[in-house]
Amino acid sequence: MDDATFDGWSTGGDNPQTLLIRDEDSKRVHEALAILRSNTARY
Repeated sequence: MDDATFDGWSTGGDNPQTLLIRDEDSKRVHEALAILRSNTARY
């Protein structure tokens, strides 16, 4: 991914706590997507 800035995302200066929160949020999104994919594969 390039260094493009997306709406709602800061470009830098994030503290470690913010990065940990983003990492946890990302994990939750990926887990939810995996559940959705497995549920839709049944139909």
